Amino acid sequence: MGIFRTIGKMLFSTLFILSLTLTILLLALIKITNYEKIKEIAIPIINSQLNLTGEQKTLALQYLKYKCENESKITFDIGINITIDCKDVSYLKEENLSNYLATKILDSVYFEKYNCKLLECIDMKTLMSFMSFDFNKSLKEIFNYIFIATIVFGIVYFVLIETIENKLLSFATIFILTSLPYFFSDYLFFLLPNKFSKNEIFASILPKIKPQLDFLIYLFILGLILLVVYFALILKKRRLLKKNK
Repeated sequence: MGIFRTIGKMLFSTLFILSLTLTILLLALIKITNYEKIKEIAIPIINSQLNLTGEQKTLALQYLKYKCENESKITFDIGINITIDCKDVSYLKEENLSNYLATKILDSVYFEKYNCKLLECIDMKTLMSFMSFDFNKSLKEIFNYIFIATIVFGIVYFVLIETIENKLLSFATIFILTSLPYFFSDYLFFLLPNKFSKNEIFASILPKIKPQLDFLIYLFILGLILLVVYFALILKKRRLLKKNK
């Protein structure tokens, strides 16, 4: 019976650690591929690529108003199709034109249907598909299953550990170790190859990663609490043993 319990602990501790790590990774990806977060990252980059001068903004605005005289919506092909609602054009001004166009470009990319499942898109290595609503939705669906699996593996592993002290120490160690990426995320930039570290998109994304991992602080604190309780129980037991002697 003892050997089966030992094998079970090894198996479910490994499954729990792997599923917990995957849960953390998926949650971070879900947060960073959320529309508002992608918008925060992408709009400045798109604006810098557009780089419209004052004269270009004036001409562009005049052209949009001209095209909207007899249309409710107009569509442009600039490598991707962007659709502009003519109701918006009447409120547009030169100072917010760049942001408006950048948002429309982002929306076209983010809400594009890429006609590939998550693993297929990854295999195709389509960068744009990673910055899409479909990708974010797929991550959320997978996250639900992995999160449930993590809870199940954790409960089974907890039951298999013999003493409360060992339970506390084991889970404290796992929680502390899996939360460490938060404290080292500032150094990710230095670990990237030059072709990535010099890439404008990656350079913009990296500073945004740490705030998306802030939930790991709570996991780290939980680990510390379990560790404190563990040491408190050990000290209590030692005192009791000394009194009995």
